Amino acid sequence: FNINSIQRTRDFTYLVSPMSAMSAMAAIVPLSLFLVSVNPVAAELEPLEDGCLLQSTKERQLVAEEQQPVPGYTILCGGGSGSGCGCTDSVQVTSTTPADAVACAAACPSTQYPGFAFAVGMPPLCFCCNNLVQRSGLDPPFYLYGVAGGAEGDPHITTLDGRHYTLLRQGTFSLWHFRGEMDLHDELATKAQVDWHVYAHYSGQQSFTKGLLLIDKSGGSIRQVLEITSQDCKWKARKGNEDWKVVDNAELIFVPDGKDFVTGFDLSAVSSPRGHGGHAFPNRVHFSMNTKNGKLDVAGMSLSCRPSHNMNVQILMKRQSDKKFVDGELKVSRKSLSTLQMSTDSEFSVDSKWQELGGSGQAASYFQLVDTNGTSVASFQLQSCSDAQKGLAEETCSKHLGEAHGTYFFEDCVFDVCHGGGETQAELAAELLAVTKAD
Repeated sequence: FNINSIQRTRDFTYLVSPMSAMSAMAAIVPLSLFLVSVNPVAAELEPLEDGCLLQSTKERQLVAEEQQPVPGYTILCGGGSGSGCGCTDSVQVTSTTPADAVACAAACPSTQYPGFAFAVGMPPLCFCCNNLVQRSGLDPPFYLYGVAGGAEGDPHITTLDGRHYTLLRQGTFSLWHFRGEMDLHDELATKAQVDWHVYAHYSGQQSFTKGLLLIDKSGGSIRQVLEITSQDCKWKARKGNEDWKVVDNAELIFVPDGKDFVTGFDLSAVSSPRGHGGHAFPNRVHFSMNTKNGKLDVAGMSLSCRPSHNMNVQILMKRQSDKKFVDGELKVSRKSLSTLQMSTDSEFSVDSKWQELGGSGQAASYFQLVDTNGTSVASFQLQSCSDAQKGLAEETCSKHLGEAHGTYFFEDCVFDVCHGGGETQAELAAELLAVTKAD
């Protein structure tokens, strides 16, 4: 979008759109206070002690309602009166008036912004976020959306810049690899190489996600490892050369340097939807580092998993600037995906055995049981569903994902249910959606 003028004074950002002088003044928004909105009919500009202008709203009609899901994004927070939230550094869309969250996302391209905030109203408000540092407790009820990459179902891969495709191959792949030099908080206060790797194993003719392996090699050697498979949906952790242990509850997994952790995996849990039979386990992992400014979560992973079935995963980067450090299936600017809706991801396929990467022998044995011998790309492409089967799949997905109807998330659910995933796959999709929306 086109912004004609951006003026900054101290911590305030004002945006002026091409209007008359009167309406241009009415469009001034102090963004350090963030989402303070204005009625275009009746608003006053009140001077502060330092000479800045603060928008004061006399009256505003806002409609508080459950926000729609947006393809390629997850709802980070927001809601009813007094509980809306936004980001601390943003730019308001003024050249157009996005009618809904999908239109707001289009005005805030994921190649430039890691997310956006949107509020239904008269008129609606849309802000493009330069980071996803949250500001909560806002009224009107804004919702904060962040770009999320991940693998759901068959699997359907979404990159961190919103490209979407279906993988046509089973095996182990590099899903997400973050590597960059960061200012860590240690006794020497030196820079260190942060190196996190997430491997995914896809199995069977539909190649559903069966396992995840999280490796922390920051500093040049394996510090800590997390592993989970759909055999039992239990996290197993290993620190350095120690033995594997099961992690059932929230815990920060790290090998300390001195008195503090340097990098680690921070596990936590949010509730699954009632009635779906969700498996209770830590379904969130934050990739955390101890910086000179304190603890920093670089990325967050959300999961849904059902024992003896499969799992879904999404990864959300907290800052747009960190995406340049990401490689793997979720990396941005994958030119080969510009016109493709299906891929074999040969460049991210891993030849090393699971145990050679750092995984357990138990997981490797499980994959041998669920992998399909002789599965080819052609066998993936020949699968189809009849109109009657698709209609039943749509009914099943509508039952669990009503609010996501019309998005690729819903279409993926229909595809998976229709191609052998059954109602369990719709339940897993709903559980993942609930985890990513949890405040």
